[in-house]
Amino acid sequence: MMSSTTHPRPLRCRLSVLVSACALALYGVFVLAAPAQASSSMSVSATTVAAGDTFTISFTGTVPNDATDVGENFYSGSSTIGSLESFTTIEECTGNTAPCFKPDYPGVRVPLGTRTAGTQVGGSITLRVNPDTPAGTFVLRYQLFGDTFGDATQDGPTITVTTGNTPTCQVTYRQFQYYPPLSGARFYYGDIRITNNGDSAIPGRWKLKFAFNEDRVIVKNPNGYVVSPMKGRDMTVTEDKGLDINPHRAVHFGIYTYGRDTNSFAPPNTFTLNGATCVDNIT
Repeated sequence: MMSSTTHPRPLRCRLSVLVSACALALYGVFVLAAPAQASSSMSVSATTVAAGDTFTISFTGTVPNDATDVGENFYSGSSTIGSLESFTTIEECTGNTAPCFKPDYPGVRVPLGTRTAGTQVGGSITLRVNPDTPAGTFVLRYQLFGDTFGDATQDGPTITVTTGNTPTCQVTYRQFQYYPPLSGARFYYGDIRITNNGDSAIPGRWKLKFAFNEDRVIVKNPNGYVVSPMKGRDMTVTEDKGLDINPHRAVHFGIYTYGRDTNSFAPPNTFTLNGATCVDNIT
């Protein structure tokens, strides 16, 4: 009697199977590596923000492999008020290797530079909702990205923007010549008083912006405030101690400047506080 012998049947790959899978099954030669994936997480300082106010996004993440141009991106999804970069301005960042910016694509980006595999990254970005932003909601989305890897865009919390009582401001500016002309220069003191006429506080770290008619040099920063640039026409005064201007209250400070004697030295004629134009009283 002949005994039956079972022969191994050749393993065949269907046309619909990838070539790499066939090679693995038939010869055990290679496997195509999946693209590296990054991971990150984030939190926000508040999920309800009034137009004109700020909120801070904090993030951490792990870079999966060596990469350049690493950064954490933030977007708005399911938004009733538009794209994130269209209704916010960047106030400050931490953890960044270059200035935070609004890229060519939607959203805002915290640049993190060149990183090696396994590097832990983290930082924050503070955004101010533009004062004229209407009430609405958006989902804050985030993504850790580099030139050799990508993190799938993830949904964070839903942020609600309210209009509330937008603070109104009045600026009184008085200019005095504090030293006689000397060596072709004139010296002026600008006395500045900011009054909050609104029913809610103006949060600390506020920014007052104005422009001179000519280049001026700032002699020194007032106590508790930072003026930038120290030379130029377009000036920004930033409150440096985190102190609010309470409703129906005022703050007062002065700046010393000088410039070439040939200039007119007219006082500034327009002031904005956190992007909102103030009522002016200029002498």
